[in-house]
Amino acid sequence: RHIGSVGTWSHNLDGKRGSQRFVLFGSAADDPGWNVRDRTRFTPIAEVDTRRTSIGNDHGTLIRNLSGQPLGTFRWLVWVVQPVTDIMENTAFQEFQVNIKE
Repeated sequence: RHIGSVGTWSHNLDGKRGSQRFVLFGSAADDPGWNVRDRTRFTPIAEVDTRRTSIGNDHGTLIRNLSGQPLGTFRWLVWVVQPVTDIMENTAFQEFQVNIKE
């Protein structure tokens, strides 16, 4: 599918897990496996780190191409998350949204 945009939402539970830190990868392979470092199977789409810009209780990101073109044509999307707190907790994600561009 042609991916038009990808959105994520998280909640800042107790003021510590709302920030988002991840790398988004896409793959068009039938069965790409899980090795996102394999550039023959996975394409990095975006790297997100909102730890310094997050305020309030609800956080959102939107990944899109400003020219209006798709982000790419992919069958699989993989979010590789990284800790956002000093005690190595990950984001409290609430929702992921993938918009298909026809």
